[in-house]
Amino acid sequence: MYKYQFPLTLKQMRHIFYLLGLLSKKYGKAKEELKEELKKEYCKLTKREIFSFSPYEYNSLSWKEANIFIEFLRLKLYGGLNGGKK
Repeated sequence: MYKYQFPLTLKQMRHIFYLLGLLSKKYGKAKEELKEELKKEYCKLTKREIFSFSPYEYNSLSWKEANIFIEFLRLKLYGGLNGGKK
């Protein structure tokens, strides 16, 4: 049986897209392309299936996972992609 988790909030979703916008400007990549790259990288690191940013989808991030993903994006923004290399 599926264990229910609270989905990400709209505020978290907006924050994720804000950080993706900053990252796309910083690295000169399209937001959609970067979003998919980072989702795949995050899923590989956490051994999680691909997910949706919409709280209305069945495979959305949980509230807790969304907080972790936001920290992941912050590390990418301030620490740099690929260890700080462009």
